[in-house]
Amino acid sequence: MKQSVKQILDIADKTYYNWKKEGRPIINLLEKYFTEDDLEEFLKYGIITKLEAKDDQHTTYMLIDYVKYNLKEKLDRLLLKPGIFKWLENIIPKNIFLKILKEISEDPKIEVEKYRSKEYLIQKIELYKVASINNSNKKQLIGIIKNNLSNIECYVLIKYADEFLKDK
Repeated sequence: MKQSVKQILDIADKTYYNWKKEGRPIINLLEKYFTEDDLEEFLKYGIITKLEAKDDQHTTYMLIDYVKYNLKEKLDRLLLKPGIFKWLENIIPKNIFLKILKEISEDPKIEVEKYRSKEYLIQKIELYKVASINNSNKKQLIGIIKNNLSNIECYVLIKYADEFLKDK
């Protein structure tokens, strides 16, 4: 946290400790109301996602809920036809796909750039190195994503992967 505060205020260690000892309000404000992740996100992207677009929060929640509901049906149609999920499991093991989705969901840029979720998912699959996924399997999976999922569906799949894939 100290490093992030120093970087935001563009101050040295000694100044940070002096200001903290003096009880400067800016140090108290940053340490009381922001997490280290908030400050790092601001330093990296210039915004703090949780503070952006507060007016839109209810609409966003409703949209995500709607997409979750419809994505479940879509995945059921795509993946639960007889033999289709087995076929997908042959392309990419479910535990690896879940790991890919989890890695993307933990990256703060997914919250800042939701509109690029499909691109991030495809890039992550393309760059993922594991012996059990060959290039033709990657291309097949990427084709499924490109042809069947929108950015918002990819975002919801990334953020709520367990709800869609854990029990399948």
